[in-house]
Amino acid sequence: MKVTLDIDPRLAGEIENIAKRRKVSLSELASFLFKKEVSDDVKAISISDDVEIADWVKRLTFSKQPIQDFDHKAEYRKHIEEKYDS
Repeated sequence: MKVTLDIDPRLAGEIENIAKRRKVSLSELASFLFKKEVSDDVKAISISDDVEIADWVKRLTFSKQPIQDFDHKAEYRKHIEEKYDS
């Protein structure tokens, strides 16, 4: 499909520079951006306010920073030992 867009000349120049730096055509760059936008929109629709979230999920806490010196392998080993040594 062929599409004609009316874009500010300065913006068009910047877009051309981005495409050149990425070594892609304007069509490829536009397709990539449109696909990303559609994908993001679909994700936003699938996670809507209409979805009921279980209370236990709401109580989960997430840390913005990882725990310093956390040994994932040791914790997993401990979990497995507790699970199967009882």
